[in-house]
Amino acid sequence: MTEIEVERFLRESRIPLKLGTIDDQGDPVIHPLWYFYEQGRFYLITASNSRKMKNVSRRGLVYFCVDTEARPYKGVKGKGVIARVEDRAKALKLGEKIITKYMGSLDNPLGRSLMGRLKDGRETLLVITPRFYSVWDDSKS
Repeated sequence: MTEIEVERFLRESRIPLKLGTIDDQGDPVIHPLWYFYEQGRFYLITASNSRKMKNVSRRGLVYFCVDTEARPYKGVKGKGVIARVEDRAKALKLGEKIITKYMGSLDNPLGRSLMGRLKDGRETLLVITPRFYSVWDDSKS
């Protein structure tokens, strides 16, 4: 894929991102998450007390993958630095974008619940800044 195709794929895809972390035993853990991609970064929302949060807080480095499940296969995978989005207004705006991407709007029980949890701190907005990534697109083989 070209860089423009990668950007479009990541912006338009409704495939969950697979987040790879390392737990406190040193074992890998995969967490599928909704995401929003903008300006070269992935934004994710997750429960503040989740295993994911414990794992990313301990290490700060993650692996990620967004890929199709049907032929022709294509995707993006890589490694990046992960951090909390500390700016509350920015976190709420990005949370709205993530929920709207996957649910179409915030006007549903799950969307309202997630936004409420983000507002009161039970959910956290995370950002992945990729250090490197690789891409594939079997339709071009």
